[in-house]
Amino acid sequence: MKPSKWVWIAWALVALLFFAREVAIIQKYGSEMIGHADALSEYFVNEAAKLFYDKGPTATAFLPQWPGFDHHTNSPKLLENQIYSHYFPGPEILLYFGYAVFGKSDTTLQWFRLVPLLLALSSVMALSLAMAKWVFPEWKWGQAVVLPWLLFVPAWGYWTLQIHGQSYATTTLIWGLVLGLWSSDEKFLNSETPKWPLYLTGFVLGFLSHYFLLTFCFVLFASPWVAQAFSKNPANGKLAFRISFFIGLGLVAAFVVHLWQIAVFLESWNEALHEQLYIAFERGANVRRADPPDIRIRLIGQYSQHVYSFFNISSLSMLVIGTLASWLHYCSNELRKSKAISILVAFLASYVWVMVMKNHSIDHPHFNPRIFMLLYVTFIAVVASLVSNRLQYRQ
Repeated sequence: MKPSKWVWIAWALVALLFFAREVAIIQKYGSEMIGHADALSEYFVNEAAKLFYDKGPTATAFLPQWPGFDHHTNSPKLLENQIYSHYFPGPEILLYFGYAVFGKSDTTLQWFRLVPLLLALSSVMALSLAMAKWVFPEWKWGQAVVLPWLLFVPAWGYWTLQIHGQSYATTTLIWGLVLGLWSSDEKFLNSETPKWPLYLTGFVLGFLSHYFLLTFCFVLFASPWVAQAFSKNPANGKLAFRISFFIGLGLVAAFVVHLWQIAVFLESWNEALHEQLYIAFERGANVRRADPPDIRIRLIGQYSQHVYSFFNISSLSMLVIGTLASWLHYCSNELRKSKAISILVAFLASYVWVMVMKNHSIDHPHFNPRIFMLLYVTFIAVVASLVSNRLQYRQ
C-alpha cells in the first residue's frame, strides 16, 4: 500500500526530532568526551587521531597510539610505542581525516560527531522504508510507526554520536539488515537477475564493520539471513547465506589488512600473527580471573538484564514475546516458523560474542549489549508485522 503524504510527513518529523535531540547533545558537550557513551574509548581515539595529525599516520603504519592504555600485548615494541592493536583503527583514521580537512581543534572534534549521527540516522530511516516494503507492505502507516521504536532507545541516544567504533559498527549492522530485506525481493528469485550488487555490498559492509569494531562480527554475519527470515517473502535463504559468505570475506580482508599493518610496524609477519592470536586467546580463554565453571551460563542472564538498559526490554523477554508474536500471525505455518526462527537465530547470534569472548564480555557490559541491536530490530519487525497482519484481517 502506497503511503500518503501525511505518512511521509510524520516519518520525516520523527527523523527530524531525533536529529534535533542529537544536535542538542553535541551543543551541550562541546569538545568533551560523552560520559554516557564510553568516554574513555573516545578519549583514546581522539588522542590517537591527534597523534596521527602531528606525526603522520605512516609513522606507525596507520596503527593508533593509545598512551596510558593497558594494552595486554605480548609484543615489547607495541607496548613501548603504546600501539593499540586489539581492533582495527577505522575510528581513529576517520577522525584524523576530519582534523586533516578542518584543522585540529575543539570545534572540529565537537561537530565531527555529525558524521556518525548522519550515518546512523540515514541507515535507520532506510531500514524503516525497507520494512515497509518487504515486511508489512499492507500497513500504510508502518514506516512512520516503526521509526520511533527503532530510534528512541538508549542504545542510540548518546551512543549515536560516539567517535569510537560503536556507532559506525551499528550502522553497518543496520545496512546488513536492509541488504537482507532487499534480497527477499521477488526479482532475485529469477536466476537471470544479477546478484553481484548484493555480494559486493555484503563484502564492503563486512570490511567496514570489522575495520571499525570487531565486536559486531557475528551479528553482522547473521543479519542478511535473519532479515530475510522475518520478511514477507523468506523464499531465498540460499541467497542470504551467500551474502553472509561475502560479509565473511570482508571480515577476512579486514583481518589481513590489519595484520599487514602490524607486520609492517613490527617488521615480522610471524610476530604480528603471534600477537593477534595472543590477544584473541586472552579475550576468550579461562584465564586472568578465578571465574566459576558456569560463568558463560550466568552471562546469559546477566546480559539479558544489561540489554534491558539499552533497549528497555531484556533479551530473554524479546525471545519469548517475539516467538509468541510469530505464531499469532494469520498466515501459513511456514511463514510463522520463519519469523520464529528469525527471532531465535538473532538471539543466538547476539550471544555468540558474549560466549566466545568471555573475558571481554565480563569487562565490558557498559557497551557490549549494543550487539543485541540485531535481536531488537528483529523483535520490532516481527511485532510490527503482527500488528499489520491483524489490522489487515480486521478490515
